[in-house]
Amino acid sequence: MFTVAALLLLFSSSCASAPRGASQARRIGEFVPQWRELTVGLDFTSGKIRHPRLEFWALRADLTDKNIEIVVNDSESDENWPAGTIPALTVSDFAARYGCIAAINAGPFSPVSDKTGEMRILTGIFISNGRPVSPPVSRYDCLVFYDDGRAAVLSQAELAHNDGIRHALGGFFTVLDGGRLPERSAESAKIRHPRSAAAVSGGGSVLYLLVVDGRRMGSIGATESETGLLLRALGSESGLLMDGGGSSALVLERDGRIRPVNKPVHGGIAGRERAVATCIGVRRTAL
Repeated sequence: MFTVAALLLLFSSSCASAPRGASQARRIGEFVPQWRELTVGLDFTSGKIRHPRLEFWALRADLTDKNIEIVVNDSESDENWPAGTIPALTVSDFAARYGCIAAINAGPFSPVSDKTGEMRILTGIFISNGRPVSPPVSRYDCLVFYDDGRAAVLSQAELAHNDGIRHALGGFFTVLDGGRLPERSAESAKIRHPRSAAAVSGGGSVLYLLVVDGRRMGSIGATESETGLLLRALGSESGLLMDGGGSSALVLERDGRIRPVNKPVHGGIAGRERAVATCIGVRRTAL
């Protein structure tokens, strides 16, 4: 259940201005998260960095809690569609359909639009409830959830078979590896975008989901290395970029309503959610 303080925080954090009550820091390395419990096993934080100008929102899920369930899209699609495709939906629609407390966009795809129900072609691996939907792309990494409840960040090239894997969602590149920032090209280190990321710690027992706003005055978007630094500041050990840009959206259910806490920007329109391919949701099966 949400506390009154948490509801006030979440309401204010949905605005484009700095989230009221958010942790603030001059630089990324100085950020210390102030976690607030949304429900048992699931915490929320938000933050603002002054240099560079960034606003972000994050979740921390205890995967050892047997009542915390990670859900992804069902694998069904139109029978006339080719393999490796899935119907599009917004992250808000996904959270409502699957009864999630929180959800975030996941893997890359094409084509791009805000129209739900359209065919999306997945880029990279997608396994839903043990069923392979889309094959791996070896140069990219992924987030894996095992049948025993653990999670891991792996190279898609490592997934030769899916034994013991409940879900696998392709992303882009690892931006935090054992607490260290991987070497990336100088050019990629300069590029700023809205970012979505997923990370783990504690031997895969803790999951972190992060969204960083971009393309607006209050938050100019993060580089790959800055995303890794934010994941490390949150307490994670290994993490990767999921699909970003106009796809980046983190939604929460509160007071019977589901809406983004960040400010998605699709097609240059602030507040418009993109209809994405895959999502990661968190729901609680019991209190």
